[in-house]
Amino acid sequence: MAWNWEQITAVATVLGVLGGLISVGFVVYEVRRNADAIEGATVQGLMSLEVQVFSILAEHAEVFERGAADLTSLSAGEKFLFDRLVACKLSLLNSAFVQYEQQLIDDDVWEAYVRAFHEDIRAPGFLAAWQAIEARYPEGFRDGLRAQPSLNELNAI
Repeated sequence: MAWNWEQITAVATVLGVLGGLISVGFVVYEVRRNADAIEGATVQGLMSLEVQVFSILAEHAEVFERGAADLTSLSAGEKFLFDRLVACKLSLLNSAFVQYEQQLIDDDVWEAYVRAFHEDIRAPGFLAAWQAIEARYPEGFRDGLRAQPSLNELNAI
């Protein structure tokens, strides 16, 4: 059977479309892998920052615990330190919020940070320290922290 140019063109067109679909599929696959890698690196970066913040808090645990319970129990120097410790925790939260807003971490990761924040503000000293510096943070961040976790979520902590 002899092929004419119309048949050859049709076969070439079909092969070209198949090649294009395979290429698009590959690009979609690679974009998804890249997005997953970026999210993983972002979470890893947050976890590294979290380790640093928690190390600082552990180093000054006594001042942090007393200040969280009652600011009046702190000396002026300890109050200064406590305020910096609260700011450390809030810097971690703000970093997580920026990553969340850029869709680099999942909702459940951000919600875990919000639940931790709501646990922290149950302590009167922490709440007072937060209220004193709250206006320094972007409005979107403050609004994100105001999201109330459900009672079931708080009980699960």
